[in-house]
Amino acid sequence: MNICFCINDGYVDILKVCMYSILVNNTKSIYFYIFSSFLSEESKNKLNQLQEKFDNCKIRYEIIDNDVFKQFKLNLEYISIETYFRYIIADILSEEEKALYIDADTIINGNLEKLYNTDLEGYYCAGVKDLYIETKQTKLINILNLKAGNIYVNAGVLLLNLKLMRDDNISQTFIDKTIELKNIIEYQDQDIINVVLAGKIKPIDSIYNFANTNMHKEWKKCRQAVIIHYTGHKKPWLPKCHSKLKNVWRKYYLLSIGHKNLYQKYLQSLCEKIFSVKNNKWTHKTITVLGIKLSLPKMKIFKKRKENPYYYCKKHNIDITKVPKATGHIRNVQLANLALLLELDYVCKKNNLKYWLDGGTLLGAIRHKGYIPWDDDIDTAMMREDYEKVVDAFNLSSKNPDIFAGYYRNPIYPSQCFIKVQHRKCSYLFVDIFPWDYYGKKLTTEEQLKISNEIKELVVNLDKKTNIMISDSEIKQINHNIMHEKVLIIKDVEKEKKGDFVWGIDYHHVWNNWFTKYDVVYPFKTIEFEGYKFPCINNPDAFLTRLYGNYMEYPKNISCGHNMYKDLNENEQKIVESLIYENLTSDVV
Repeated sequence: MNICFCINDGYVDILKVCMYSILVNNTKSIYFYIFSSFLSEESKNKLNQLQEKFDNCKIRYEIIDNDVFKQFKLNLEYISIETYFRYIIADILSEEEKALYIDADTIINGNLEKLYNTDLEGYYCAGVKDLYIETKQTKLINILNLKAGNIYVNAGVLLLNLKLMRDDNISQTFIDKTIELKNIIEYQDQDIINVVLAGKIKPIDSIYNFANTNMHKEWKKCRQAVIIHYTGHKKPWLPKCHSKLKNVWRKYYLLSIGHKNLYQKYLQSLCEKIFSVKNNKWTHKTITVLGIKLSLPKMKIFKKRKENPYYYCKKHNIDITKVPKATGHIRNVQLANLALLLELDYVCKKNNLKYWLDGGTLLGAIRHKGYIPWDDDIDTAMMREDYEKVVDAFNLSSKNPDIFAGYYRNPIYPSQCFIKVQHRKCSYLFVDIFPWDYYGKKLTTEEQLKISNEIKELVVNLDKKTNIMISDSEIKQINHNIMHEKVLIIKDVEKEKKGDFVWGIDYHHVWNNWFTKYDVVYPFKTIEFEGYKFPCINNPDAFLTRLYGNYMEYPKNISCGHNMYKDLNENEQKIVESLIYENLTSDVV
């Protein structure tokens, strides 16, 4: 069976669940064709796992130049331009006579052979009547006078007669008709497909495209549904979905990630919130009692902290700006992480993305012209519009294939999902990237504190609701909802108002005030860090004072860096040494 999907890179996690549901319910060989304008290597690797697991699975990626389609309208906020790629399936699959197109927001809960073997002689395609459109009576149907015999189908599931479509040059007709009716169409390519193919669409049973929004109309067929289609914007992977069929999707999601016993996993998750003890890498243990988490250093780390030489500097009141740089292992980790920062700088310059030093790294640059001596990680920040492009930018431009940008899920805070620059072979090397967002207006300090508390409560409540059933894509969508429904991030056209910025709502942090004034950030300048020049906000003193108070004093507790006491194996040591050597010999920055 030839099965086609049209998606963007952000929909891969959802597509993987759909493909998994097809493979577990069908033994026949499945050839998947994935149409997209771009797919990252990370996304392809996720889907390729299905090829490794199922013998009957083959995947082909069709990367489409979307220049032709950019001019077409998108009337629904949850639809991407890739929806129009359905127009050219017949041309791309030039050697095939038949294919089944399926939207990714579906679950296949049965065998597809009967559907696939439907006789299409004399028909361009087969599909299921769209009861919602039939009831709504769109202006398209009225204006074009589609006859009663010419059914209007939901284009989420279409069995395509590719040979007949090629013979009649239907792909070009789709494009021409879209341009002609650009001011009429309401449901994008679905409207055009119904107009162009009118009279040659074969109706099929609704069990092959059972819309969750039609349950009240066809509830008797619910149990027989072979393809469940989660139409509308309230998808089953989002918390606001109240569909009675959402648990079917979640069942296949859990199976696709290896959770075979939902009830057992749910009980395990519940018990862990009541009481659990977990190792947090090599430095801490996290003890959870009745939902309250305590992070305690392991005894070995506790003893080493007491031996920390910087306590001596603090005790003897040595000028904090004169504290010597770190040495030994922690210095090696610092310099290796510097290589990742240089790679981020290179990728951002190549792709015209803006970033700047943030948090402890900015503090180190101001106070030490480099790392805080007892710290080893790097903090950076980006505005949301560039932040959401940086993963793809690394896939396109990174000089070192082992250095990449990807989303990181914190095991201690399950709702936390943000981007890190990482090393594929050394998981403890990383650069954090924190997203900043525009806010709708200038706020007083009192207003900033009030709204900061509201955001903090939202994030805490999100952690309470988060469990193993929630995917990374769902976390991103929830954060998106917080931004646009609660925090009221402004639109691009309103940036000229120079309103405040809100910092890192995707990330857990302890600051009382999450807001920063416009003129504290802009215009950017540069600052020295470890002998290099990096982007810096306009008024770092105001920003750091708000975060740390008197940041030129020693902190109350001098902790260790994330990896200060990590024992490197031989391969990790070689990687760190190699990155340091590349820094010392590079003239990139």
